[in-house]
Amino acid sequence: MNRLIPFRIYLVSLCLLGLLWQSGCAPSRIVRPLERGQSAVNGHLGGPMTQVDSLSFPLPLTSIGMAYGLSDQLTAYGHLHLTAASFRTLQLDAGVTYGFSRPFRLRPGISVSPSLNFMAAPRVDQDTEERLLGGRLYPQLDAHLWWEYGRKRHVLYTGLSNWFELRGLRAHEEVQPQRWIPSIMLGHTFTGYRWDITLEARQIAPHISNENLVVNWQSITGGKGATGLYIGFIRKW
Repeated sequence: MNRLIPFRIYLVSLCLLGLLWQSGCAPSRIVRPLERGQSAVNGHLGGPMTQVDSLSFPLPLTSIGMAYGLSDQLTAYGHLHLTAASFRTLQLDAGVTYGFSRPFRLRPGISVSPSLNFMAAPRVDQDTEERLLGGRLYPQLDAHLWWEYGRKRHVLYTGLSNWFELRGLRAHEEVQPQRWIPSIMLGHTFTGYRWDITLEARQIAPHISNENLVVNWQSITGGKGATGLYIGFIRKW
């Protein structure tokens, strides 16, 4: 029982650091646009892989949101990140998915998803001791190739996610070294009449070294980036 307490504290610290590994906080939102007038509620669980002692596991980052089909090609969505909220950090994302084309035989469908991520956390001004709520915006642009198969039109997809840092300086006026954080994704959606289940893996920041960091990120490429694993659920009506 005594070993569970420090592990629980360590897990909380890992989740906080995982929130800072921002492009890995969530999997792909909407790859295949919803039908016109269709609504959906979705939730996601997972994050970048880390290691504690000999145990490797994805961080349990969670989010929940809604999506609506504005047309057969355009879907709007928004999400609240529950793990961030549990650490007194407001994190939201909102965007759209536009489908340029539908798949046909071996030809993939093409969709893009521009979105904005907003993060805000309370802080205390060191000069006035006034409590402030500082917020920042992070643009994101995802591009997907996707294929359908079977009578239920299951979806296999791949793509590139791009997370952009707008500020040139970090804390303590340090130069921000990474203004662009990409992720390469591979996923599969099991399609049902009302429920869909998505499994996704992604390689986060494959060009950034993961050595000499506080967290021992796990990566299939060794010393670069982190590998993320996710599961998502969607309820349509």
